[in-house]
Amino acid sequence: MNEQIVNALKDIKDKCGEDIFNDMNRFKGAIHDILPGSEREVKRIRKRLIETAELGAYDNLKQAAAKNEIQIECSQLVTVLCDEGIDSVVAQDDIQSVAAVFTTEEISIQQPEPSDTKQPQQFTDPRDGKVYKTVKIGKQVWMAENLNFDCPGSKCYDNDLENAEQYGRLYDWETANKVCPPGWHLPDYEEWQTLVDFAGGNEDAGKKLKAKNGWDWKDNGTDEFGFSALPGGESKSDGSFSSFLGGVGSRGNWWSASECNSVNAFTRSIYSNHDNVTRSLGNKSGLLSVRCLQDYPKPSYKKQLQQFTDPRDGKVYRTAKIGNQIWMAENLNFDCPGSWCYENNPENAEKYGRLYDWDTAKKACPPGWHLPSKEEWQTLIDFAGGNEIAGKKLKAKNGWGDDQEKSGYGTDDFGFSALPGGLGSSYSRLYYEVGECGYWWSAEENKGSSSYAYFRWLYKGVGVSRHNKRKSYLFSVRYIQD
Repeated sequence: MNEQIVNALKDIKDKCGEDIFNDMNRFKGAIHDILPGSEREVKRIRKRLIETAELGAYDNLKQAAAKNEIQIECSQLVTVLCDEGIDSVVAQDDIQSVAAVFTTEEISIQQPEPSDTKQPQQFTDPRDGKVYKTVKIGKQVWMAENLNFDCPGSKCYDNDLENAEQYGRLYDWETANKVCPPGWHLPDYEEWQTLVDFAGGNEDAGKKLKAKNGWDWKDNGTDEFGFSALPGGESKSDGSFSSFLGGVGSRGNWWSASECNSVNAFTRSIYSNHDNVTRSLGNKSGLLSVRCLQDYPKPSYKKQLQQFTDPRDGKVYRTAKIGNQIWMAENLNFDCPGSWCYENNPENAEKYGRLYDWDTAKKACPPGWHLPSKEEWQTLIDFAGGNEIAGKKLKAKNGWGDDQEKSGYGTDDFGFSALPGGLGSSYSRLYYEVGECGYWWSAEENKGSSSYAYFRWLYKGVGVSRHNKRKSYLFSVRYIQD
């Protein structure tokens, strides 16, 4: 039994009531509140809690406990988790931990018979008749081979057809996004991370995902799940082919559907001489391998939007409940000493809100709201997918950069609607980057220098950054409800 999971569930139950186990949006928010942070182990525990919630384990075990049938229900749930590809020891530990919330009875679960987690199947590409092995890993179904579909925007490594037969073809990013056969798609950043987490996390997954042969220096993998990753190398944007540690046999590089900006997109790589899986950025004109993921229905997030009227000046702001937090969904536009309109133009304040020095930002909040702490910012960012990709989901759908070049726009998945209000200086009264970057104060001071404080920064890319500057700088303000 995992005491951290037990304690987290009991805290959620005590603070939010048992109904929260039937509301996935609230439950996910509560998990991030109770278990904040970006450490690998914390992320794993949060993932395990969500998996058991999606299985309906909480409600099932509650009802089973009332009928004195909890032992039977626990065994059945462990079997279901194992069928989904979860390790039997992990499944047993998770279900025992959940059961401890509803009963003091000692739970003894008969461990299911070990089964081969690999479930190889076959798929025939209707476009050219090529047959690919496929494998179910957790809840995902992956092609177990690199794609080898001949089309414009693709090459064989070293222009050698034998390389394509063994390692698949290489594709530029635009082609990779549309080259998967019907019913399949190029996996995005989060879908790749789901696979990597299932296989043990960034540091260890490479060894388990690599094929048992085909890697240089006999540094092959264990291929525990049947993914059979092979090192197809890469072709650079100038048309040349990487050699040695970047070449065929020594490194596998796969595109993600998630872009960082108009030039780069996220990639995953596995090296022959390492056991990890690395995340990096690749120039979209370069050519990498493609693994396709089978389509599946993605859960949609229902935005929870309301309004709030500032009693001081009567201005009305949209608010958004994201997880268990309630945020202003617009930048503050309260006129007070210590605040300015960008370039002293009231029209900018109407669109982007006013800019505030840090001391003013701390005290300009309306009653019942406050400047978010480092932890509160991170809870929001983790809920939106983490530092590397949350920016795109938090940014408004327009208003970023040149309207003709929309790569900086967001998807606004949760209604946060971040807009790029730019920054200024209370000393020089110079202003920069409106429409391009957004800067928001945090309540966190720099412990090494009392004249500096931290802020969060969104730009035309997809991530969220944390930096610190002098408190005299002028940034936007988003408040969070007390």
